[in-house]
Amino acid sequence: YDDALAGVQEALRLQPAQPDYLLLQGLLLHRMHRYDEATAVLRPALAAAPDNLQGWLLLAGSLQEIKHFEEALQATARALGWITDVKVTR
Repeated sequence: YDDALAGVQEALRLQPAQPDYLLLQGLLLHRMHRYDEATAVLRPALAAAPDNLQGWLLLAGSLQEIKHFEEALQATARALGWITDVKVTR
């Protein structure tokens, strides 16, 4: 993950406000068990891209790992709001 994180950090140096790069950085930090850092990156990423379901679920997971349970529930509820907006047809 270290090399991938370095690549994303270089991309962010060139395009610092790119939400997709921030979300990828958050994912990598989460997978590296660096949950505080992941949370710090995911919050601004989701402010820029609030409709990113995967980002909300990732934020919820990171918050849960650092025992911020109330915030984790809020992020999960935000993600579930996107899921319930989808209509399933048969």
